[in-house]
Amino acid sequence: MPDCSIEILPPREGMIHVVAMPHPFSMARLVFDIEAGCTLAEILEKVQPDQNLRGFFHVALGEHVIDRTDLHRIRPRPGTHVIVRM
Repeated sequence: MPDCSIEILPPREGMIHVVAMPHPFSMARLVFDIEAGCTLAEILEKVQPDQNLRGFFHVALGEHVIDRTDLHRIRPRPGTHVIVRM
């Protein structure tokens, strides 16, 4: 009988886990890891390349929503979960 045990893998070392819903009329999600060192503003640019739509997004680190004026100042640490929603 095959081994069906489940192994929970932590985020890759040096990576930031991003979950994004980049489109206002779709429930589709993007889930990916990116290397640490990017600001939240740079992550938002990768998630939504359309500058006009970027102004409507909310970005959170875990459960903490980040003010839009601070996105260019904050660089999440490795292992951080970033949530991007419209």
